[in-house]
Amino acid sequence: MKRLGQIILMSLLIFAGLTVFAFAEETGIKDFDFSRPDFQAVVSMLSMEGHGTHDVSNCSVKQIYYDEIAEMMQKGMTKDDVIAYYVDNLGEQVLQAPPQKGFNLTLWITPFVILLLAALLIILLMKKWKKGSMPIAEDPFLSGAAETEAEIVSSMIEAERKKYL
Repeated sequence: MKRLGQIILMSLLIFAGLTVFAFAEETGIKDFDFSRPDFQAVVSMLSMEGHGTHDVSNCSVKQIYYDEIAEMMQKGMTKDDVIAYYVDNLGEQVLQAPPQKGFNLTLWITPFVILLLAALLIILLMKKWKKGSMPIAEDPFLSGAAETEAEIVSSMIEAERKKYL
């Protein structure tokens, strides 16, 4: 009985291996170099339906994209051709980062412009508040008319300070 289980398991493994081998033969991507710089540049630019950051060994969606891109590149398509194909078929949301032109450029620049304007507004308000504050020289205790009162107050403060030292 144990021997029969081993035979069945071995048969399933051989069948699965032949299926994978047949698929690689059918698609023609068996000899494709997935580490090519142009291939890596294309796959790094595509979001792959939200699976762009997943590991290719565990993600079937990313594996499908890799196979499609490899087939396109084997047929002679360049990096720009592959990107244009996906953008034409799926729209700009297929890209990891939208192109920096047109309305997208506005979306890239607006946050920085708002931060710059807010910083300028804060600086202007601080200067205005600083101008409106009372300078120290205009303190009534230090003016010429109340000089005697200022001496009395400072002597009282000095006396209190000496008590606690």
